[in-house]
Amino acid sequence: MLEITFEALWDAGINPNSWAGSNTGVFLGHCFDEYMAAYSDTGVNIPTYRQTYFAMLHNIFDFRGPAKHFDTACASGFSAFHQAIVSLRAGECDQAIVVGLNICLRAGTQNQFLNLNMLSPEGKCKCLDDDANGYAKGEACVAVVLQRKSQARRIYARIIHSKTNCDGFKELGITFPSFELQAEVISDAFKEANIDPLEIEYCEAHCTGTQAGDPSEMRAIYDSMCVGRTQPLKIGALKSVIGHTEGASGLCGLVKSILCFEKELIPPNLHMSKINHRIESMVDGILVPVTECTPFKGGKIAMNCFGFGGVN
Repeated sequence: MLEITFEALWDAGINPNSWAGSNTGVFLGHCFDEYMAAYSDTGVNIPTYRQTYFAMLHNIFDFRGPAKHFDTACASGFSAFHQAIVSLRAGECDQAIVVGLNICLRAGTQNQFLNLNMLSPEGKCKCLDDDANGYAKGEACVAVVLQRKSQARRIYARIIHSKTNCDGFKELGITFPSFELQAEVISDAFKEANIDPLEIEYCEAHCTGTQAGDPSEMRAIYDSMCVGRTQPLKIGALKSVIGHTEGASGLCGLVKSILCFEKELIPPNLHMSKINHRIESMVDGILVPVTECTPFKGGKIAMNCFGFGGVN
């Protein structure tokens, strides 16, 4: 995490020493802490304290702004990202670093998720595919630097707006996604940003490769972004390529979206053989999964992310 943060600052054209003593906020998204459990299996008891993760960044780099940790399951990284935007706009910090972290150290965790029928027995995220049967776990550490346009030296993309809500109140339980609440938060985000969703050419979706989550999310995207649409909306699913990095997954999707701007290409989703027949909007050709490198000449990209527990 320290290395990635250092590299992110240099990539942004910033000497980390120049931010020492500054009002820099650190926002960390991270949901699984397997370090202690991994060593406990060996008989060694090593306690871990999550607050030390972001505190270490403040300690090493001498940041003086807000420090916050978010655990909203698979939406952790994007929850941190959203709060960083809110804090910047509220003037709580002058610049922000958002970090997403997911490291898999313990086989027992994988077995637990496999027993819950959440993981693919084949180890593949067949996002939006008719044979989708769960996700494959992935690892990632991502750091992004957020600055106001007037201060930024290197700009990859501009953030227009973000929005969050929670559907954990559902009678079905906290593990079931709600397309109604997802559609609501997406629609509200467009309204608050004064953006017509029909301007969006490409959407980087959450898409975990499950038969419950993918159809629900695609219905939410269709209801909120496709009414009156005459051109198909391209759908990307990074998890089909790198697996599900859980707490870091939203920020991984953000990096992919930034690379789409930089390379002027949308990379393909993998493990697609047949469109999921449960997703009517895809069968009808309104939502189209990207299956080959596709030219992208800029514009606006939408992103969606949700987590086990109900946070959208």
